[in-house]
Amino acid sequence: MGFEIINRPGSVRVQFEGDDVLELVNEHLCFRSFRIENLRTRPHGPIELISLATSCFYDRHYLRAKIDASLTGAHEVRITLTPEKVDHDLDKIVHETRTITVRYLPEEKRFRYDIRACLHFLQDVGPKTPILAITPMPQWGADDYAVVEFDDPMLAGGVGPQVPMTQDWRGIQEPWFDEHCFTTEWRKRYTHAFLHTAERGWRKIILSKTRNSVQQFYNRHLLRCIPRSTFYYLKTDGAYLAIGHDYPQGSGHHICEWGMDMHCYALFAKSGPQRLFAAGQDIALDYHIEELPASGVPATVADAAPADLEPEELKAADAPIYEEPCCHFAASTLDHPDAQAWRLEGPGRWLREGGRKPAEGALVIDHGGQAKESEWLFRFFGPSRAGNPIPPLTRHRIAAWVKAEQPQEMVLELRLSHINGPGMYSSREVKVSQVTAADALRSEDGWQYLECVTEPCGTYVLCGEIAFRYRGRGQAWLSELAVTRI
Repeated sequence: MGFEIINRPGSVRVQFEGDDVLELVNEHLCFRSFRIENLRTRPHGPIELISLATSCFYDRHYLRAKIDASLTGAHEVRITLTPEKVDHDLDKIVHETRTITVRYLPEEKRFRYDIRACLHFLQDVGPKTPILAITPMPQWGADDYAVVEFDDPMLAGGVGPQVPMTQDWRGIQEPWFDEHCFTTEWRKRYTHAFLHTAERGWRKIILSKTRNSVQQFYNRHLLRCIPRSTFYYLKTDGAYLAIGHDYPQGSGHHICEWGMDMHCYALFAKSGPQRLFAAGQDIALDYHIEELPASGVPATVADAAPADLEPEELKAADAPIYEEPCCHFAASTLDHPDAQAWRLEGPGRWLREGGRKPAEGALVIDHGGQAKESEWLFRFFGPSRAGNPIPPLTRHRIAAWVKAEQPQEMVLELRLSHINGPGMYSSREVKVSQVTAADALRSEDGWQYLECVTEPCGTYVLCGEIAFRYRGRGQAWLSELAVTRI
């Protein structure tokens, strides 16, 4: 038994030996777009890519595709996608087709995906053609290309929960970063990306939310790479996922740290001073996806120099992480790729040690002799921020050790965003719980222990924030913070 194509209303699934290999879904609820998802590189293996892009220019306005899928050989399936429904008559500007050929390689016991995106421009396209998805990613230095963002492959197991998962969260498309989403089953399976950059040669980039978010050259600009180059992802088992660009134009890349997806770009000379692409212009972009053993990857890849942080980037990336069950404020985001950082809004500093206990850290606000308002803020609490679920009507216990020159000016808050319904655009109500020095249960060596239990949260809470705010003179300190669901 080999390939089989399963056609059902709203979806086409490609199976091999009874297991799904690739699925194409007409989905209008989540992101309003047609989706290609759940790509496997080996028979009965795990999902390697959660999703592929369906369009170069239609973005979320690509609502439905005509799918032609057929067996074209003993070990081959070919799928052709042509838009059947798009918003705003975008198909009157550019006509897109996409062909995906899936081949099974029996001797190597793996699949290879060959993809071609074809574009036929029916009108001139400028940098600000309405509705059309022209990438806003800035180009590096003096680069000035017409850009086609032709794919956005999202890794399964490249980015995970920022805290250990104590409860499974299933059945909701947010977050959508793994075949297990964020559950106790999640395991990190990808650690690095390798790019053949035109300016700096081969570089090895660690997959890290914080590092990637501050790296200007590698991740905050459209990075130009060598034409016809392949980029690689390194897996925890030593194998590599290869995505090769087989078109002659220049290629560009950008890592999205939140989803660990690689935005893939083709770079063209502009067709005019205020024109990216001209009416009548045709473009064909060929690329392939496959998994390779370490022996199948050039030595220049494995030996690539690290994509180091610049001094200012290093300073920005070195921040205290949020932890459960207790924030000790001693660990940096530089050492925890999936963790999220506390950020200071105002004057102060992070101490890695010297909190209430010598081995504990602390967050410090320092106003000197003048009263003002500042806060340490953690913006990523809750399931949609890569944390544990918040069941309906849950209470939380907030506990911490604090001290301040003016304790009455100090507030510790938990802010939970209650969504009034399951839809993406439902209205929201923020529920705020506070604990202050007036709630201190005991004091030790100048430190006060605060604890309170919140009122029940809403019935649909996906995100929240934790804030340590100070309005007084001098210093305020926060140490050993724990926010616990009860």
